[in-house]
Amino acid sequence: MSRDADVAVVVRECGERTADECVRALGEMFGRQIQRVSGTPFRKTLIKSLQAGLDAGRTWTLCVDADVLPTPGLMALVDEANDLPSSVFEVQGLVFDKLIPIYRPAGNHLYRTALVSKALGLIRPVPVLRPESEMINAMARQGHEFHQSLRMVGLHDFEQHPVDVFSKALLHRVKHDYLMEDVLPIWRSQAACDDYRVAASAASLHVEPGGAELASREFMRSEANTVVQRLGLEGPGQLEAISLSELGVMLRKAQVVALGADAGAVGRLQRSVDIAMCGEEPLSDGWRRRAQSWLAHWRARK
Repeated sequence: MSRDADVAVVVRECGERTADECVRALGEMFGRQIQRVSGTPFRKTLIKSLQAGLDAGRTWTLCVDADVLPTPGLMALVDEANDLPSSVFEVQGLVFDKLIPIYRPAGNHLYRTALVSKALGLIRPVPVLRPESEMINAMARQGHEFHQSLRMVGLHDFEQHPVDVFSKALLHRVKHDYLMEDVLPIWRSQAACDDYRVAASAASLHVEPGGAELASREFMRSEANTVVQRLGLEGPGQLEAISLSELGVMLRKAQVVALGADAGAVGRLQRSVDIAMCGEEPLSDGWRRRAQSWLAHWRARK
């Protein structure tokens, strides 16, 4: 993809440790200023990010969450989107997730800007757990479908502050409850991994299911601070710039830890997400081929 591609790039943030690095990497990839938006609840951030794309007036609006460490796969995602029918509203790539250690769609959305005004009118002014998914599904019902790409576009929830890991683990328990039977054993068996120690502690607390307040970074913040202190974890320092080769190392280490905890659970998780996204025809093999290609690209750059 050319650095002159007709895409506005927006980072959505709420205090993530990786926010500045996400912006830096995207600016380097796309060769332009990256817009940053924030707000609570997330519905407000969603509206701001889409409005920023409208104001920029480019063909595509790329929204990336600040807990994603992006890779050049995002640029290829724009190329892929340009070949799709004009009825497609949203295109999403894959990330490798630190806490749910598989390839899954999260933290990135490429929107066709010409359809954004219509989508904004479909965002309900009430608290919901998944306002973005609700909007995308509402657009699909009106004939503006979404497209799931097999391209890997980043790492998700790596290098976060322990308190934010705690909050995300609570959110996963509700948003992805169908995966927890396999996720929890991985968290609990890997005491050497600080993120999993924090996540396992969060999972042990009672949380009422379904509340939109779970999506707030401040939900149960005092409990999160207590757990982090009890585990003897110190807040990490400022994050330095991360190279592509360093991202590759992070990915491989995370995969080794997860597979070492329970390879069978990882396989079941991947298949569950495949089926949830694509029906009975799982994409795991395709996702793995993408990841292998991605790693080969990094090794060639070393």
